[in-house]
Amino acid sequence: MPASTQEILEAFDDCGPDVKKLLSLIEKTSKWAVHSVGPPLDNYSRGNVALVGDAAHGMLPHLGAGVGQGLEDARVICQLLTHPQTRLSNIEVRLKCYH
Repeated sequence: MPASTQEILEAFDDCGPDVKKLLSLIEKTSKWAVHSVGPPLDNYSRGNVALVGDAAHGMLPHLGAGVGQGLEDARVICQLLTHPQTRLSNIEVRLKCYH
């Protein structure tokens, strides 16, 4: 959402003069919201369903942080579900290892 230059400068008030100078040169300032679950979840799965990426843990929308975390989450879940000891009867237990 749009933000004033003054609002941005106030948010970075504890930074040095070089940072403040760079921020003051931005022509169109905006701010981003990061949504998270509060209180934090004890586990990212319930039953046979697991949350991944931003759904599990909110990330800043810069540099692909959310998609990167989502890929890491998916890799861990794939390792858990393709493990030789994983069966339909213990998927819920296996997903509890993912957090």
